[in-house]
Amino acid sequence: MTTWEHTFNANTDILTGLGLTKLAKESIAVYKERVKEKANDFISKYNSSSPTTFSLAKGDHARRQFKIPNPKHFFQLSKLIADNWHEISKIYLLSEFFESLPIIDCKSRAFKTYSKSINDFRERLAITSYNRFFEVRAVISKFYLTIYTHSITWTVLGKEDAKKYFNLKSSMKTADWKTVTANNSVANLYETSNNLDIALRACLERQTIRIPIGSDTSHIIAELISCRLNNLIRNKFKIKLQVADTISILIIIDMREQWLLNGTPYFSLLNTLLKTENLTNENWLLVYESVKKGWLIPSITTLLNDNHYFKILSDNNVDFYDTNKQLGIIELPKKKKRTAVFLKIIETEYFSNDIPSNFVLNGGE
Repeated sequence: MTTWEHTFNANTDILTGLGLTKLAKESIAVYKERVKEKANDFISKYNSSSPTTFSLAKGDHARRQFKIPNPKHFFQLSKLIADNWHEISKIYLLSEFFESLPIIDCKSRAFKTYSKSINDFRERLAITSYNRFFEVRAVISKFYLTIYTHSITWTVLGKEDAKKYFNLKSSMKTADWKTVTANNSVANLYETSNNLDIALRACLERQTIRIPIGSDTSHIIAELISCRLNNLIRNKFKIKLQVADTISILIIIDMREQWLLNGTPYFSLLNTLLKTENLTNENWLLVYESVKKGWLIPSITTLLNDNHYFKILSDNNVDFYDTNKQLGIIELPKKKKRTAVFLKIIETEYFSNDIPSNFVLNGGE
C-alpha cells in the first residue's frame, strides 16, 4: 500500500503542479485551476470504491448480505484504527455493558467479542441479573444499515465538542488547524474521528448511511456508537417504572428483610416510586407499605404524613400487608392416570355445551 500512497500523493499534491506546465499567455489563476481540476479528477476516480457482496444463509428461509470492502480503501481504514487504537478504545469505558466489545485476538480474525458464544452470553446474563427485578430491552432494527457515518465524531467526542471543533476547523486555514491539532489533544481526537468517517465512507462510494456488514472495522465502529448510546441513556434519560404486581414485590422485599434471599437484590429503582403522586395511583399499596414498614426510605421523610388520608391510616397502624401471616399450603389433587376412557371423554364431550360431571382436567392432561 506504500506504493499506492506514493501514487495518490503524486497525483493530488497541487503544489507540485502534477506534471502540468503553464501555457503561454495563461494567467496564474487559470493555471492553478487547471492543476486543481486534475487533482480532483484523480480523487473522484480513485478516492473511493464500492464493496462486493457475499450472501450467506441465515436460517432456513433467509440470507444475510455481507459487504467486502475494496482492499485499497479497507487498508487505510484499518491502519487508521490500529494507529489510534489507544484513544479509540477509551470510548468503550463509557458503558457498563461489555458483552460484545471487541477484544484483540489475532487468531482466526483480528478481534473477538467479550462473550465467547451466545450460550456464554446467556449464562452470564442470568448470573448478572438473577437479583434484579426489571429488565429493559431495546432492539435497533437494521443497526449497521442505518448508522450515520458523520455520527462517529459525535461518538468519540460527544456531540457538543464535535460541533465545537467542526466549527473551529471550518473557520481556520489548513496550516493553522494543523497547529491546533498538534497542541490540543481534543482537537487531535476530533481530526482522528473525522478521518475515520472519511476512510469509512471511502469504502462505500462516499455514502454516509450504513457501514459494511461483516468486517471487524464495522464491529469496532458499531460498538463505539453503542457504548455512547448506553452512556447517554444511563445519564440523561429518566426511566419511568411501571409495576405490574405490587404484591409480588412486597413479598420479595419482605423476604429480603427476613434474610430469605440469596445475594443482594437491587431495590434502588423502586425508590423512584416513592413520591406523593404514587399514593393516588396503582402503586399506592407498594409505596404505603414499604415506607410505613421502613423497607424503603423516601427522599421526602414526611411522605405519608403529607397525605391526609394515608396519615390517618399510618397513625392508626393500619396494615394491608401482614408480615405475620403465612400462606396456607395448597393441596393439589393427585394426577389421575390417563386412560383410554378419559381420552374418549375428551374426544366426545369437550366441545359439547354440557360438561360431564366426572370430567376433571389436571395439569396438562
